[in-house]
Amino acid sequence: MIEVKLRLPGGTIRVPYHLTHVNDCRTPAFVPLACSVALRKRDVAQIARPIHFFERSGRSRFGGTLFRPSLAALNGRHLTAINSKMHPHEKLVRDFYAAFARRDGDAMARCYHADIVFTDAVFPLLKGAEAAAMWRMLTSRAQDFSLELTAVHAEDDGATAHWEAHYLFSATGRHVHNRVDAMFAFRNGLIVRHVDRFSFWRWAAQALGPAGLLLGWFPPLKWMVRRQARKGLDQFLNRQTSQ
Repeated sequence: MIEVKLRLPGGTIRVPYHLTHVNDCRTPAFVPLACSVALRKRDVAQIARPIHFFERSGRSRFGGTLFRPSLAALNGRHLTAINSKMHPHEKLVRDFYAAFARRDGDAMARCYHADIVFTDAVFPLLKGAEAAAMWRMLTSRAQDFSLELTAVHAEDDGATAHWEAHYLFSATGRHVHNRVDAMFAFRNGLIVRHVDRFSFWRWAAQALGPAGLLLGWFPPLKWMVRRQARKGLDQFLNRQTSQ
């Protein structure tokens, strides 16, 4: 964690920042007199909170995006959040996606409760070990893969996140950029319900090419993709059991 000192008309405050991927971030350049922060655009997504206290003010001479304190936000209802710590559920979600980014399926599985229920457009219902095995399968087979977690909001009763993944869909050799909104529920400090939402039509157009673009809205195509995905997961589970 680092702190940025902001000089405001009413005095000076310190704003905490939590950097989740320190090794991937460039060193922020602070301009104390102007109370500005020059950061590369990609680094802003790595800051857990409070991004909303800053507004864009142009480009820095180092090629980054220049930010300045938003007085409206600082003087408004968000002021009480300045000194707040990261919620445990937010940390868990960030740990989950950090493991995903480094393709560590076992670490992802450790974030799940034994009673986990997972849902997305391809796997409509996975429970328990099946959900954990799905991530192990995907991470073990991922090619040309990168992931960016761009937003997380967590409270006591749940959390939401937005993440984007780039990867090679091995069945067709086509590149996919998938944009996903996730919702989470928790039990005993672990994820017990996980729902991923994304446009199947958009995914199919990228992964399957013209056929996906033309038929991505057609339910039988989705059913076919689901059957193939389920077959692959069953084969993966059988191999894990036999080992």
